[in-house]
Amino acid sequence: MTTAAAVHLYERLKPKLGADEARELVDYVENAVELHLVEKAKNELATKDDIAGIRLEIEKLRSEMKSEMGLLRG
Repeated sequence: MTTAAAVHLYERLKPKLGADEARELVDYVENAVELHLVEKAKNELATKDDIAGIRLEIEKLRSEMKSEMGLLRG
C-alpha cells in the first residue's frame, strides 16, 4: 500500500473510528497487503531448483542439436 493510499484511508476512517483505531486498522491493512504480495511473489518467482532444472534441459537440448547437426553435415 502506498503512503498516499494509507494516509487517504486513515483520513477517511479517523472521523468514524478515532485516531488510534484508524491508525491500528491502517497498520493491519498495510501488513496484510504486504504479506499477500510476498506470498504472491514466492509463488511466481523461480527457485534455485527450478533454474537448475531449466539449465539441465537446455544442456540436453544443446547436446541433441549438436548430434543432429553432425548427422546432417556428415
